Parts: sequence; structure tokens; C-alpha cells
Amino acid sequence: MAAEAEALDKHAPAKEYSDTLFLESFSKNIREDLWANTTFYTFTNFVLQGTKDNTLGGASVLDLGCGDGMFTRWAAAQGASKVVGIDLSEEQIAVASKMDDGHHSAGIEYHAKDVMDIRTPEYGEFDVIIAVHLICYADNPEKLQRMLQAVSLCLKKGGRCIGVRECLNSALKGPVSMKMKEEIKNGPMLAYQIIPQSDEIVESKDCDDFCACINEFRNSDGSIIKFTNYVVKESTMIKMFNDAGFEVNTCGPILTCSPEGKKMFPADFIDKVTNDFGKLLWYFDITKL
Repeated sequence: MAAEAEALDKHAPAKEYSDTLFLESFSKNIREDLWANTTFYTFTNFVLQGTKDNTLGGASVLDLGCGDGMFTRWAAAQGASKVVGIDLSEEQIAVASKMDDGHHSAGIEYHAKDVMDIRTPEYGEFDVIIAVHLICYADNPEKLQRMLQAVSLCLKKGGRCIGVRECLNSALKGPVSMKMKEEIKNGPMLAYQIIPQSDEIVESKDCDDFCACINEFRNSDGSIIKFTNYVVKESTMIKMFNDAGFEVNTCGPILTCSPEGKKMFPADFIDKVTNDFGKLLWYFDITKL
């Protein structure tokens, strides 16, 4: 019973990814113009900044928490010689494999596995690891440490891990609220809350590391995605990276909008997305020593 309880607790933060309706809404969200022209645009450019010739040509890439394989397929399209996607959700892996039927010749493979269960580099060691909104599912230091240990096992010495997570530091300047929902009319909507122990929106300065962060996104068709992450301070993340044997190359909020996106959406809306919501997203680029 104790082992069963531990297993349930371990998977609790990501349990929504087994829900069919959630997966459908999530899949719609990452294909919306807003997401594609902000989050996807920003992160892919961030990855390529540290590469030769601004491509992934010849590199081996591991996508941890790959979901339906969007970044996995992108890495293959950028010339990666080997690409592996790993995700806790068997449902997401099934979707990724189905969507990826035409890409297997590029060396893509998928595995359903919990990152915290990685004990050996069974899929090989990689030049680059992508970790988009992965480590923010750790709701305590021990789980975060296990995730970073898994990253270290799978990464070559001198290899890079690039990811993004929520961070408390950027929110310390004021309350994180749902004002964006109220102020933006007839367009995409975002909602964001940081909740220590209740369902009320609070001043983020009252939050400790690993407090719950409720993310809510509404798609253009009205479908809603709502899930929980756990936020920490920048100093906490940097210390844990260092303790796990990584050097921090760069970190911080950098959300931007593509030139195409700026033509699609009102300027005041893009400003709110990049300056308000974007400040809560903490991008990081680390190297294994």
C-alpha cells in the first residue's frame, strides 16, 4: 500500500495528461497562432542560439516531456541525427507516434516513461536535451533533484539542456492575477494564478518554493486547459542545477513575439502576453560539466 501511495503521489502533477478532453484542448492550444508565434517561436530560437550555423545538424536530441512530439519533430527538421521523445503519458506518446508516421526515417523514436524512473542512459547519451515545462511538475526538492539526475544521466559531458518553467522571482513585483481575462476582449485569453494553500489569488511574495501554480488557457474555440505546476525562486533553481553538476549559461524571462504574430494580434495584447505573462516564464540553458 505504501508503494502504491508513493506511485500515485509521483504521478499526481501530470495526471491530467491521461484525460482525453484535456489532451484535445492541449493539442489545439499548441497549434493556436498565439502559442506558435510566442512560446514556440521564442523557445526554438533560444535552442538554436547556442548551436553552430544556427541549426541542430548532426546533433542527437532528447525531448523530455515531449507530449505529442511538436519539439521532437522540430528537432528532426533542424537536422538532428537522432531524436528521441519521452513522456509519462502513453496517450501522448500514441498521438506523437501517429503524427510522426512520416518522420521515422529521420531517426525519431518515442517511449512512454516517467523521467523520474530513468536510472541509466538506456536511450543513449545526447548532445542536447529539450525540457519544456517538465521540471515545474516537481512539487518538492527531492522530485526536482531526481529529474535533474535523469537529465544528467542522459546528457553527454559538455552537452546542453534547454528548457522553460515558471519562476517566482518574476512574479515578486506584484500580484499574479486574472486581469488579462477581464481586460482583453474578443481575442485570445490567458489566466494565471499562484496559490499557496487556497483557491484565492494572492500576492506571490507570500509564496514559498514549490507552491502550486494554476495555469489556465482558453483556446479560440472556447475550450479550456487548466493544469497545475509548482514554482520556485531563481536562486533555488540555480543552486539545484549546480548541485546536480551543471553550469548555468543563461536564464531568465525572454518571451517574445514573431514578426508574423505582431501582424496577427493587437499591439496592446502582445505587450500584455510578453510583458505580463512572459515575465513568469523562466528560460534556462545549462551545460553538463
